[in-house]
Amino acid sequence: MSKATRSLLASIATLAALSVASCEDAGPLGEARRPIINGQVDETHKAVVALTVSGWGQSYSFCSGTVIAPRAVLTAGHCVEESGIAPTQMQVFFGTTVGDGSTKIRVTSATVHPDYYVRQDGAPMNDVAVLTLSQDAPVPPVAWQRTPLSDISGKTVTLVGYGVTNAQRQSGDGTRRVVDLQVTQMDESFIYYGGGTKGTCQGDSGGPMFLDVNGTLTIVGVTSWGDQSCVQLGGNTRVDTFAPFITPLARLPVDLTIDRPAEGETVGGVFDVEVSASSLAGVAEVDVFVDGEMVGAAVAPPFVFQVVGRADGPHVVKVRGTGVDQGTAEKTVNITIATVAAGGACSQDAECGSGICADADSGAGFCSQACQTDADCPGNAACNTVSTGKLCGPPGSAVGGCRAGGSPAGASLGLLLLALALGLAARRRR
Repeated sequence: MSKATRSLLASIATLAALSVASCEDAGPLGEARRPIINGQVDETHKAVVALTVSGWGQSYSFCSGTVIAPRAVLTAGHCVEESGIAPTQMQVFFGTTVGDGSTKIRVTSATVHPDYYVRQDGAPMNDVAVLTLSQDAPVPPVAWQRTPLSDISGKTVTLVGYGVTNAQRQSGDGTRRVVDLQVTQMDESFIYYGGGTKGTCQGDSGGPMFLDVNGTLTIVGVTSWGDQSCVQLGGNTRVDTFAPFITPLARLPVDLTIDRPAEGETVGGVFDVEVSASSLAGVAEVDVFVDGEMVGAAVAPPFVFQVVGRADGPHVVKVRGTGVDQGTAEKTVNITIATVAAGGACSQDAECGSGICADADSGAGFCSQACQTDADCPGNAACNTVSTGKLCGPPGSAVGGCRAGGSPAGASLGLLLLALALGLAARRRR
């Protein structure tokens, strides 16, 4: 028998012993692994999972947790430190009752808060951990409290877990149950409830305390410890206090879409990249790259970026979204830039290599370009003063269009003259 196998069997034996132990044997506050007392079977909170270990052909649940990212499960630190079960021997169960054939996913690693310890009275402090799964969870993650939580004393919260339903007999565990309780008080580490006939107990540890925060069911606490009866007093670790620890371990993906340009689209010399981005954690930044070079960044919507000055031909546009929790996503599209040269017909600025379509409003627009003197203009074209500055156009014309705020008479003739001038210039260069 290998050392790993002996360790696993010893852990299961310890777990079996704990499952029949009474609360009176558990210490001043009761064994920290805490089931829902006087709750209801829960088929709603599918992101709440059981932490299990397998042996002798079946699975045993020993704690609870909640999916907060596709591969991250939030739980209590003592579920890792005090269970005697190596993280790589743990599995996360998705379903109502352990062993019903629902999905199980292997845990690859566990990160416990570095300052975790057990207080003299038995209460685990800094009692939070994040498990990493070997593959994405089959259920969506839920929100958790990332910013400071105001005093919620007196408010009703919802607790969910797979623990026992009878504290004395230590029976009834392995089924997900839910109970609503009233918060009695808070301190920097814990949110408390107590003084009733309901509560969490052995096996509920690591499960969530939910609160409706602005219409969103949000984890505000993690089930940590309680009294021997499991109904008189319970403490749930505040997740907002430990947000700096949880955040880098729970990176949610950013939902990212390039709305335009479309894959394979041909665009002009000036074009917009329009992006939709969202994340449960919040979007921190959206960046746009063309052929690997960053061309724009924004920290708030609308995420619209104008791209100019790229050569004709194929290009790769990549968009990267970053969440507040450092979660990321990337999307790319392949496009072709095909611009109209100066003097060519156009109907909008984006079609021109210069980004300037003069006289577009007339229906006979032509691609122009900015200038300071006639020498800046191709062929026999002249540098004409217009309302927005100076643009190249036919000699003696008043180039108008969308850039000049009007469409002067003779625009069609101006286009013809400029095209002719450019054509003659092209012949001279041959």
